[in-house]
Amino acid sequence: MPQECRDRRYLKTPFRRHVDTQMGWSDDPNAWRDSLGDVLALADLRRRIGERYDAELRTQLSLEQFFFRTLPGDKPVWIPVPVFPEGHPEDRAEDLTALIRRLDEQGDRRSILLMSRTGSGKTVAARKAFCDCVCSAQKGKDPALASYLPCWISAGSVATAGESRDGSLIVELILRACGLERTDGLRGWLTPESLGPWLYERRLRLLLFFDLNAWGAEARRMVAENLAVFLEKYREGGHRAVVAYRSSSADDEPLLSLQRANFVRYDMRPLPASQSVEYIRRIRLFEQTIRNKAGLPQVAEADVADTESGNMANTATATITGLARRFDRGGES
Repeated sequence: MPQECRDRRYLKTPFRRHVDTQMGWSDDPNAWRDSLGDVLALADLRRRIGERYDAELRTQLSLEQFFFRTLPGDKPVWIPVPVFPEGHPEDRAEDLTALIRRLDEQGDRRSILLMSRTGSGKTVAARKAFCDCVCSAQKGKDPALASYLPCWISAGSVATAGESRDGSLIVELILRACGLERTDGLRGWLTPESLGPWLYERRLRLLLFFDLNAWGAEARRMVAENLAVFLEKYREGGHRAVVAYRSSSADDEPLLSLQRANFVRYDMRPLPASQSVEYIRRIRLFEQTIRNKAGLPQVAEADVADTESGNMANTATATITGLARRFDRGGES
């Protein structure tokens, strides 16, 4: 995918380093490796091809390549998973990006709570939406979510943030994601007090991504309470949050906080068996393409035979079983 398909407007904001890091575009090879971690298909491809080829892989194995590259037959690698209001599968959107666009068109400013079970694809859907803020599948065309500035809030940042219920925790987490966190003083010119007005004056809307299940119980409660206040406090800015969270308790505190803030609960269903087989087939074709372009050893003969014949049932079953085990160990959600 040519770099011209990247929307460079984010480079004029303090979020430039954050976006480059999350997309794996920075000069730091660790950022590229980390960017693959939430998409287990990509992490698995890197493992299959071999880490010793990382230098050759950096231009071929990436989020934008995975989500936007087309294979022979004009099919993308990635297969979207529909998103729908909980209990109403008939009202589904093609994917999370399509849902956000539909809400924007309807003037619906409510945020999104992804409640689907582990392994349904919540994290990958969120990564695709993040990518859709700064990348386009076609040169010269705006990204699908170009009106948003994406911010991925990673778990673990809350430990030293202190107790608060006024929304300031979210502001601090956003600044930390941008590399403007407090140390001996606040680095840079953007401060907790100026962030909201600065975004509003420039008509910049944040699309915030959280995975609450990645935090401990107390941190989860603090984040949910502060996020509810933050969205209300800066509601005129039109910011939206996408929160992945799974709870089986009706009186769960984080869940109640988000519902009081008018988050709408959405569900996703894993791909059916036939599409799962097709997905694995496309991933293997993607792998072949990467190996060819990078001049790397070819896919194992057995995988090539399976791909060409379409006899992927056993391969798909084994792969999906392996991924499911990794989900249970705290991987992709």
